[in-house]
Amino acid sequence: TNAPFNPVINTIPNGAPTNGYSLLFNGTNAYTSLPSSASVFNLNQFTIEFWVYPTLLSNSPVLIDNFITGGSGSYTTNQWQLYVTTAGVITLYIATGVSTLTTITGTTLPLYTWTNIAIVKNGTSATSMIIYVNGASVATGQPSTTMGVAATSYIGRQTYTSNAYFNGYITNVRVVNGTAVYTS
Repeated sequence: TNAPFNPVINTIPNGAPTNGYSLLFNGTNAYTSLPSSASVFNLNQFTIEFWVYPTLLSNSPVLIDNFITGGSGSYTTNQWQLYVTTAGVITLYIATGVSTLTTITGTTLPLYTWTNIAIVKNGTSATSMIIYVNGASVATGQPSTTMGVAATSYIGRQTYTSNAYFNGYITNVRVVNGTAVYTS
């Protein structure tokens, strides 16, 4: 981990889809990272999947992030970010140019509830990028670019501003490059 906390805990909220271990994010300074190659998908099929248990959504927290630069006009093409708005809406940003974003907006993420989220790319059609929540397709879209930049990605915070920390638990993160685990 990169944060000053012990991410492995033995007691997590009831109903956790794990064997009793999870990452706890305190909303202030807790996060962990992924190797830079894990977030570069190019045009490949892929699946990003995890379970989340949010306890607060007041700062538009980032769940998983590969957004290394920010601000309109200064995006790095292909960077991406999965975050939750303060209203609880699951949102995927993909920079398709230095001043343009593709936005795929899903459903509302409930507080104090374990929720499975999966982002799947399967093909090249207008609906080939799918956000699944608890196994149901809640949003589709297709970015006009490849996805991912070779830079450290973070779970639980925004990369380029080092803020937008997540408050709650995340477990069973799985990144599969080259395979769309869910196809319908």
